[in-house]
Amino acid sequence: MQNNSETNLNAWHRVPIVWMLIAIPLSSVLVGMVMLWFAITSYDGLVVDDYHQQGKEINRTLARNTTALEYGIRAELELLPKSGILKLRLSSTRQLAEANTLPLSFVHRTRAGEDISIMLQKSANGEYIAPLPLLRASNWIVQLETGEWRITGQAPMPGSTLIKMAAQS
Repeated sequence: MQNNSETNLNAWHRVPIVWMLIAIPLSSVLVGMVMLWFAITSYDGLVVDDYHQQGKEINRTLARNTTALEYGIRAELELLPKSGILKLRLSSTRQLAEANTLPLSFVHRTRAGEDISIMLQKSANGEYIAPLPLLRASNWIVQLETGEWRITGQAPMPGSTLIKMAAQS
């Protein structure tokens, strides 16, 4: 018959190899649960549902870029964080139809769910203004577009205060 001290020495929970054998699959299960949580809660926005529609939109975008080049459309976007606004000065070599509002988009390079769209209002002095959106640290693509033309620029954040925009050929 074994005494009590021998039984305690040979108990399974006192053997280190047993804990190592338990820890390996347990850590795999925990990492798998964390990865599942990330997959469920984050939206990567990289998969397009309708490829045909995307193809038609690319042709429309190319035509709007060509129109912007023909009209020599350029813009300077000034970000004023102290006053919380942004100002846009629009210029062109040919006469443009005057618009009271213009849509401006800050497009994230990899995550469509983080894109920000705002509407610029024309002020009395001819500039377009809007409240400055909160932009996370990233290299944003800035797009100013109408149904007829489109111009783009780059805005590395933080740090950009003046963004020059023009048509891409």
